[in-house]
Amino acid sequence: MKRETKGYAMRSNALKIAILAGAFSVPAWAGPLEPRLVDRDAKWLLHVDAEAALASTPGGFFRELAAEEMPARAEIAAHFGFDPITTIRGLTCYGRTYGDKDGVIIITGSAEIQAAEEKLPQSGLAEYAPDSEGEHKFHRWSDNEKEVFCAFLAGSKPDERRVVLTGSRDGLLRALDVIAGASPSSLDDAAGAPDPGGAIVFVTAREINMSQAPARAKTFRGLEGLTLRIGERSVNDQLQLYTQAHLSVGTPERAQQMQQMFQGFIAMAALASEDNPDLQPLAALAQRVKISVDNAQISVECSHPSQAVLDVARELRRIEEEKNKAPRGPEAEKSGGHSE
Repeated sequence: MKRETKGYAMRSNALKIAILAGAFSVPAWAGPLEPRLVDRDAKWLLHVDAEAALASTPGGFFRELAAEEMPARAEIAAHFGFDPITTIRGLTCYGRTYGDKDGVIIITGSAEIQAAEEKLPQSGLAEYAPDSEGEHKFHRWSDNEKEVFCAFLAGSKPDERRVVLTGSRDGLLRALDVIAGASPSSLDDAAGAPDPGGAIVFVTAREINMSQAPARAKTFRGLEGLTLRIGERSVNDQLQLYTQAHLSVGTPERAQQMQQMFQGFIAMAALASEDNPDLQPLAALAQRVKISVDNAQISVECSHPSQAVLDVARELRRIEEEKNKAPRGPEAEKSGGHSE
């Protein structure tokens, strides 16, 4: 059956924007990671603690950026029955493999998000159909010729709901079993549950196989695992934004090579900033990066006063806005700014 491609694409993209923007833009938040929601066999995990993001120094800046990226807000409300700015509270993603069908997205929101389930049949999603398995009821549709499976669940609080999305039917059923406690979660992992350590953004990955990576990623082919934390903390009564990354790269020799590569990037940033004032704020931040090696482990850390980082972000944003306002080149003028 032929679908209205343009209208469908707009609705599909609007839903994706809602997920991303809502994770940083609401007054009430899902907060810290709940390990019981994550499969014990997850190879990778991403969690955004939106509560910590809003409370941080750049919290207002996050809201400004999200608001600018929400031209589809009214369309989302019309087609899916909820306002992402006031409804979506948080985001957790994980996968048991690194394939695109295996990823699980768990969106936590207020009770209003339940309206989306009632509107899905009329939302114009391609090849939409309700589905079920045992006591599990869910929905399915096609997005750019890839299947999407979606279920709506109660949250941890009376006014909270969850939406679970995956790219396969079996993946959704397993994710629902994990949440229900019928399958092992990361709380059952012998290595211990993942610990964000209070970070705003937490990423962890294990059993990475870079053997088939393209040539341009040759330096990273020994990467076996990583943990990344981005957050804010008080140091000597001063709030500082920090980034901590720990990489397992297989051998001490490769660790030394990657350390030299990272140090080379920092040096190149310093050199480039000498001829480009726009890069000087970033180069100054790069100089605060500390890189250390312990056997086959690399640690990359950077900490900087929060307000100074926010000032750099606003300055870079101002520079970008000025560039967008600059007169267009002759070719752009001839075409009137329109592409074929």
